[in-house]
Amino acid sequence: MTKRAWVSGWILLALALHGRSADDLRIRSPAPPLDVAEWLTDAPAAEFDAESTHAVVFLSSRAPGHPGALDTLLRAAGQCDETAFTGIYTQESEPPAKLLRDLPANLSIGMDRDQTAAARWMYAAGQRAIPTAFLVKRGLIVWIGPLSSLEAAMAFVPRPALPDDSLFPREQWLLFEEYIELVGQRDTDPDLIEKYGREIARRELQDAGAIKDLAVHIIRHPSCRHRDCALALRLIDRALALDDPQLDELHDLQAAAHAWLGDYAQAVAAQQRALELNPANLHYAISLEHYQNALDPDAPLHLRVPRFGHAAAVVGTNAYIIGGWSAQGPVSTIESFHAASARTELIEPDLTIRRFHSAVTRRDCVYIVGGIVSGGQMGYSPLTGQFFEEFNPASGERFFLSGPMQSVLRPGCVVAGNRLYLVGGAPLLQKELSSLLQIFDFTTHLWRRGAELPIAREGQAFHYNGKIFAPGGYNGRSAIADFQVYDPPTDTWSLLPPLPQKTSAFQGLVLGDQLYLFGDFDELDRMVAYDFTNAAWSQLELPYKPARHAVAVALGDEVFVIGGNVNAVPPYRSSIQRYSRRQLETAPRIPWTQR
Repeated sequence: MTKRAWVSGWILLALALHGRSADDLRIRSPAPPLDVAEWLTDAPAAEFDAESTHAVVFLSSRAPGHPGALDTLLRAAGQCDETAFTGIYTQESEPPAKLLRDLPANLSIGMDRDQTAAARWMYAAGQRAIPTAFLVKRGLIVWIGPLSSLEAAMAFVPRPALPDDSLFPREQWLLFEEYIELVGQRDTDPDLIEKYGREIARRELQDAGAIKDLAVHIIRHPSCRHRDCALALRLIDRALALDDPQLDELHDLQAAAHAWLGDYAQAVAAQQRALELNPANLHYAISLEHYQNALDPDAPLHLRVPRFGHAAAVVGTNAYIIGGWSAQGPVSTIESFHAASARTELIEPDLTIRRFHSAVTRRDCVYIVGGIVSGGQMGYSPLTGQFFEEFNPASGERFFLSGPMQSVLRPGCVVAGNRLYLVGGAPLLQKELSSLLQIFDFTTHLWRRGAELPIAREGQAFHYNGKIFAPGGYNGRSAIADFQVYDPPTDTWSLLPPLPQKTSAFQGLVLGDQLYLFGDFDELDRMVAYDFTNAAWSQLELPYKPARHAVAVALGDEVFVIGGNVNAVPPYRSSIQRYSRRQLETAPRIPWTQR
């Protein structure tokens, strides 16, 4: 008997023993119990709390991408402390010992030695890939998919209405359930979907929350393959008539539906209503800007594809915005512009698709290194970040160079003289940040190690007066205020006085004797400057649209801050913010001080 046949037989036997047939666990099915052979932490509650969100993830330490999957799970649990996470190790595998020493309080770990849980969850849902994740709300499964998509799903998946709700009879609940299942299938008969849509539209629905949830699914859920935005608009009108207290969310949905239909005038009007009701909501402001740009042919210069985690480089008089992440996933395009451009030029080069990478210019070429390379079962390549590319924008030619010794995300990257310096970064398949300095010699085309950073970090680095400066950054647990400087001739690092406040996820550049940093992971609208001549920090009082994980470039005497995000979920920024050199130099400044 082949190994594959043995595994298939075991799966079928396990399903039979536990009373489920393959593929009978679906969206809106009641979540099965969490029975495992052994809990390595405190066991989660025996029953799912109806008021909480639960994420159940099946892992295997034997899977090739396990370190990256574990990192994703830990990050999600750390960022979403209101969600209860359960990691279940199956396929006769065990978690690494160090995992249990530093777990978030909302994460439980269990051992599924006999695959009882795998049979009741994974195999019953027709899932075979590891890692697989389930999202549970009100005791019902509301999403099934790869772990890499879990965080996005948590932002989009609505909480299902309970079938015994007096405002939402079971018959209507089943109608919604069947409709959601139909629109999630690629080959569903459009006439059948339309029939269900007409039936939903004619009902005298009374539960504004359930109505809104279905509208959210139609407009925003990644699994919806047939978006009937006209039906969504009718549902939203019904919810508005019921005086739903969350009017701003309904108008935001209304705007998104109009945008899907190409009616940007109506989208702008609806989004303005949402923003009037909730002026502090940055997502509403960003969406309004997108719709206004689509409506106005003379809109200010902006990206065609809103993105974050991208890179930028300047060759000649043109800036090149490379890759990143959009609402539709990885971005394969480059957008190019110069200071007098009215619109960006969209370029589709033959480059590796990546995000959280770095790009620098040397002579007439762009050098791209690091980041998450898209592809593979978990959404990234096992060789992520090892692809080092030379791109010539004039000819469109691309060449691969020997990759760095360690693959990293969000490294500092600087060209000085005949060398490229790759500073720190986040190794994808490791939990700890890197303190490695990797140096590429353009003459020999070889990498070597430099002196390690005193403090491991990820984040931008900058070249000034022959030295490399690494202000702040992220150490894997929090932002830092350390200010590290490297001297290439002596291959040594030293520490300058720390920054007045911790900072990370900024974007910046050196202009003259000034280092400008735009944005911060938490303080999104922060703009600060460091004067190299007097070693002093100050805060600039200039308008800056809040953004982190953007990029900044200088073209002539102007600075452009491009794209970025304000949260992990869309919408992302398409804005290209511009400042003249004089504007930055003469802006009112106040001391940047400790809090």
